[in-house]
Amino acid sequence: MKSIQTNLLFIIVLAVFTTKSYANEMVIGIQVGPTVTNVLGKNNIFKPKADIRYAAEFYFKYYISNKIAFRTGLGFEDKGYQFKNATFTDPGGNPIGTGKFQHHLQYITIPVLAEFTFGKKVQPYINTGFYFGILAKAQDISKFQSDKVKSDVTQYINRFDMGFVVGAGINVPIKEKFLFNIDIRNSIGFLRTNKNANIFTNKRYNYSTAFNFGFAYKFGNKESTSK
Repeated sequence: MKSIQTNLLFIIVLAVFTTKSYANEMVIGIQVGPTVTNVLGKNNIFKPKADIRYAAEFYFKYYISNKIAFRTGLGFEDKGYQFKNATFTDPGGNPIGTGKFQHHLQYITIPVLAEFTFGKKVQPYINTGFYFGILAKAQDISKFQSDKVKSDVTQYINRFDMGFVVGAGINVPIKEKFLFNIDIRNSIGFLRTNKNANIFTNKRYNYSTAFNFGFAYKFGNKESTSK
């Protein structure tokens, strides 16, 4: 594993310093869209289902070569899972029916990504790196018949999250300085979300796939010295 990481780093550095073009172009933009979110981790009692939530991100991108950029930003993402046919009980523990249960984990997120761009005008791209998440609020929502009960469970959830990110998308120019973009981004957490595994029966890790679209503005100059 160490040799693979070393080789990957060497390839990236080599690509940056051997390219025949350079750039000082920067891009700022905003993206929003729905996410499909769930948790990873073996659970012998409950089998949570994926839920559809949403995400938004203000991002900044700086080109260190004609094709390679550093990307970061500040975002918000609602993660978690759901049970569509959860069994509810009365105060005595007797089943009274089934309903919907949702577990919401709301994070302020900071991505740190390397982005590789292809093409000239319409530009497909791929990116990869890490994300850092700070928990803003955790909430359980129970829906039974006409009743809806919300419970704050922030105290049971770890404040910090971190994971891997891989994504792909496309930039479409609008006039000279503006871009429309659409992408898909997959993130897998490697820090446990729940503080006490005994309460939640197992260790859980965030998993989500975001479908983003948005607009961006380019500033600075991109020049080429290739012949």
